[in-house]
Amino acid sequence: MALNLYRRHSRRPGKCFAGHAPDSRTYEPEERRRRVKKCACPIYADGTLAGGFKRKNTGEIEWDDARRVAAEWEAAGAWDAESQAVAGPPVATEPHARPVEPPPAKPAITIQFATEAYLANRAARQIQESTLRKYCTSVKQLLGFAAAKGYFRLD
Repeated sequence: MALNLYRRHSRRPGKCFAGHAPDSRTYEPEERRRRVKKCACPIYADGTLAGGFKRKNTGEIEWDDARRVAAEWEAAGAWDAESQAVAGPPVATEPHARPVEPPPAKPAITIQFATEAYLANRAARQIQESTLRKYCTSVKQLLGFAAAKGYFRLD
């Protein structure tokens, strides 16, 4: 998923050169309009990487530089691309220490399982037969869409 870039203006009134409202956000298309004053407030990125949502300052004030930083984070698949590349996996320093094991991964839920559970929940609510048919139709359309796109599990 692509990261969303935006400029976050200073929280203190009068600190932004362009006079934007404190703690407001502007996006690149807004700033490319005519007669928009430029400022040096930092550009932030937000989105989900490595299963975690985060908002982080790119440390840049130019859009091209901020896009480059966000692209590096996306390519690395983590928010701290530099630290993970340097640090690597944890290493046991003592000879008798047990190696550090990664936490167990969550079991993946398939779309088929989720839709069957959803329909079972709808049926258990004792809704009208015509309404249940509509739910079944929606689920069939969803399964068709997922199959066409190659999706088979929920993340």
